[in-house]
Amino acid sequence: MAYLFILSGSIIWGVGTKLPSGTFTRRKRTIEVHLDFLAEVMEKKISLSCNPITWKTYVCCLVGLMVSLVPAWVQEVKVDTLRKLASGLSRWNEHELALSLLHRGGKAAMGALAELVNVIESEHMSPCS
Repeated sequence: MAYLFILSGSIIWGVGTKLPSGTFTRRKRTIEVHLDFLAEVMEKKISLSCNPITWKTYVCCLVGLMVSLVPAWVQEVKVDTLRKLASGLSRWNEHELALSLLHRGGKAAMGALAELVNVIESEHMSPCS
């Protein structure tokens, strides 16, 4: 499903930043709504009835594809949504993907990136219980 979302979105909306304003607005809104939904589920504000492994695979695949193939889309997402997604990915020990997501978020996401780096470093420095 993640591949289909990225492929069809790329064909319909394009992957770059230079788009007609109507196309840009539709792309931004669609991506924003979908990633907001993912973030809400990751924060356990919404419950899904699918297999947790299927869910994790979908989220990691979608975010990985966005980070590597359509980074311009990531910059269109609210920083708060990126922060929530990155925190959820980090809880799954997907630290590299979480950091890449925030990095692709641009200047606006640098504060969230620094916070996540501190959290990850403190987790690795604390003694195992």
